[in-house]
Amino acid sequence: MDATGNLRRLRARRTLLTFLAASLLAVSAFAGTATAATPSWEMSVTSLPSQVKPGDVAGYRVVIKNTGTSNLSQVFLTNALDTIDNLVSADPYEILDTAYVSTSQGTCDPVGVRLDCTLGAIRAKKSATIVVAYATPPTAAQLLVIFEANTTGVAGDSQGSSHGDVLQGIGLTTTNPSANFGGRFVTAGLLDVFNDQTLGSGNLQTTKVGAPALGIGVTVADGTPASDWCPTCTSESSEVHVNFGTSYPSGFRVDIQVSGGLVHGSISTVYHQLDGGSVEAITNTCPKNGAPSASQMPCFRTKNLPGGDTLVMIWTTVNGKMGM
Repeated sequence: MDATGNLRRLRARRTLLTFLAASLLAVSAFAGTATAATPSWEMSVTSLPSQVKPGDVAGYRVVIKNTGTSNLSQVFLTNALDTIDNLVSADPYEILDTAYVSTSQGTCDPVGVRLDCTLGAIRAKKSATIVVAYATPPTAAQLLVIFEANTTGVAGDSQGSSHGDVLQGIGLTTTNPSANFGGRFVTAGLLDVFNDQTLGSGNLQTTKVGAPALGIGVTVADGTPASDWCPTCTSESSEVHVNFGTSYPSGFRVDIQVSGGLVHGSISTVYHQLDGGSVEAITNTCPKNGAPSASQMPCFRTKNLPGGDTLVMIWTTVNGKMGM
């Protein structure tokens, strides 16, 4: 075979290889587009707290988390309100005004009882947190709140596979006139939040928190034996939440009044179970007068009360349970 024939064959083979390479690139690009990631996301609703006194404020923390690898380009949150009234034949849809709302991103515009939040994009593996509270009817036995989130698409994903997706979450609050609980969402001024049960053999401990700033949520509850999480503790535990899961850098004061004889001898340590579950020992003594500086927290001091009761004053910057 002459040289000219060999050259033709080499050129033909080169042309075929070039065509095959281009075809493979095209298939790869097409496959990449066809398998664009479908977003994965979830929503949780936590009652703050699960039980309040009739007519008190019921709060809810809504967390919308992007669990996938694609960004959610636009997320909205709204609500549908209802009450389940098993006590009286009042209007089952009666609900009072929105008392408090905050969001970690975007904006929320409560109009009466209606909640409309425009949260913007939620990046992959990130979340948005919304806290909202409603004034409950004084006659309602339960308050049921349905929250609904929706998204308009995924940034950079031309397939639009998440367009119109909807998530729903339910918050439920019951009412109990004798609840050993105190809670408020502070929107103006300073306010002491406390449970108002009488101290005695049936209630060994009462708790009060000084709300330190504007626009925060505070709840106080006690009654669970501290020994459930602190084997060396002899008291009940006080559970305190300020801003529900976040630290408060300038600190806040917790006053725990303990029934006489419950705490034996002098108190040298207050045990604090943080929101994350770990337990720390608070041994620092606070200054005798005034509030400590942020660098001196956490710390505590005690005071003997008439009748043998003890007042324990604790300053801390984070939420959790406290026992001694």
